[in-house]
Amino acid sequence: MRFLSTFISVIFLFIVGCKQLNTPNVSSHSTSNQNQAVNISKKDSKCCVVILVGLPGSGKGTHSEYLCKKLGFTYFSMGEALRQEIASGSELGKKVKPIYNAGKLVPDEAADQIMQKFFSTMSSNKLLFDGFPRMVPQAKLLHSSLKKIFVDMNIKVLLLDISEDIAKERVVERFFCKECKAIYTEKTMPFKNFRCKRCGSIEFIKRTDDNAAIFAERVKVYKNETLPVLDFYKELGISYHVIDTSLSVEEVSKKIEKIILKN
Repeated sequence: MRFLSTFISVIFLFIVGCKQLNTPNVSSHSTSNQNQAVNISKKDSKCCVVILVGLPGSGKGTHSEYLCKKLGFTYFSMGEALRQEIASGSELGKKVKPIYNAGKLVPDEAADQIMQKFFSTMSSNKLLFDGFPRMVPQAKLLHSSLKKIFVDMNIKVLLLDISEDIAKERVVERFFCKECKAIYTEKTMPFKNFRCKRCGSIEFIKRTDDNAAIFAERVKVYKNETLPVLDFYKELGISYHVIDTSLSVEEVSKKIEKIILKN
């Protein structure tokens, strides 16, 4: 009887031991993931940041695409992020939709929420900001967020200079390929069943804010709110570079690349 009792106890201890060996260590696994997330955000102590400032139609999107492909920058556009948020039907999207459609700047709180979403998934040390920050409080938020992630920042601020008349013409006449977002104008789409030269699509869309009235409002906001951002960076010892974007895309791209690669 005593032998049988001892035998059962040994079997029971053996089974418990096996279960413990096969059970994952949850707390250890969670800590590992947290450390990994920290390592990703602190992956590189140095960061190259490029900020493109310019009127609507100055070519920010066009040259951003070039820089991302040629130099490997990670892209952030507040305008694009807002459009995605609105299209998703989220509470934030519903809140900012009437403000965005009126050509005005969204509140700092909303802009910060969208920016933090970008930082939560970002794992690059080469960042390109298209048309953001658009006002001084946003510039302060961005600078503060970057300082929390990177120890050393090389910030380049580029002012894409263009006349209001040319910018207005570009904005009012432009269309976007629905598939690849390539930009065309009424002049470069000469016939009805025109196909996108990049992807072959025949579907094109026009942004709701690409009209003369909204353009005029955006210009006013740009002059009153965005241009002072240049002074904010100047006070930090960061001068901005003025680039004439009335030149060809190739010429402008080469000028931008030269500035970025220069230490």
